[in-house]
Amino acid sequence: MFNFKSTQIHLWIADLDYFDFFEVQSESAAWLSGNEIGRLNHYRSSTRRKQFLLGRVLLRVVLSKYAEVAPETWKFQTNAHGKLFLDPSHGLPIFFNLSHADNRVIIAVSSIRDLGIDIESMHKRRAFLKIANRYFAPDEIKSLSNLSTPLQVLRFFELWTLKESVLKACGFGLSGNLSRVRFTFPSEDKLSLDFDSSDNDLANWQIWQIEISKPYFLALSAKSAGIKITEIESQKFLSLEQTVSEKTQILRSN
Repeated sequence: MFNFKSTQIHLWIADLDYFDFFEVQSESAAWLSGNEIGRLNHYRSSTRRKQFLLGRVLLRVVLSKYAEVAPETWKFQTNAHGKLFLDPSHGLPIFFNLSHADNRVIIAVSSIRDLGIDIESMHKRRAFLKIANRYFAPDEIKSLSNLSTPLQVLRFFELWTLKESVLKACGFGLSGNLSRVRFTFPSEDKLSLDFDSSDNDLANWQIWQIEISKPYFLALSAKSAGIKITEIESQKFLSLEQTVSEKTQILRSN
């Protein structure tokens, strides 16, 4: 059984290529709620179906490492913007956030309610400058335009993951308007947040860019008054039953 201190965040990382989709579907699809099965069946893309099914199965497996609750009995709710959280009937102070890109799924778990994580893949073809002009703040767009094309791509994904992790922590996702969340990089290992929101004290935010194998980018955000996160631990799935500890490499933090 895993335990976490209030000053810790745990990351659970899975490479979907390690799993047999059809085996997981036959053995664990019954764990999903009726609503989740409806969403699974709605996806026409086999990749999206795999991401969704394995993400929800792995989430249940992870949560059962923290409480004596069988994976198939976990119940969830969503807020108005679609953020998933534990049904209050469980009565457990466990909070999480999930993200996936291509064949990677990552789940963050903590005692902090306002938790957000985002992973993106550079393999995803995007007209990134056009997207930046739509979603980023003017100073960020100007900074991007001053970089060479290869660096523009890298900075775009750094900014996108950072912004989305903050909005996911707030429970908004993309509906929260990415341009409200602005980042600068005062030094190689530091980042700075500015956030247009009257009810957000910036001193309560902790944000990290975390090393992950290319072509992926990973960002993690947590907002909590009075609690300072001092440790981020990572576990990688080798199978549904087996995980191995991995070193968490912080690239930048605020």
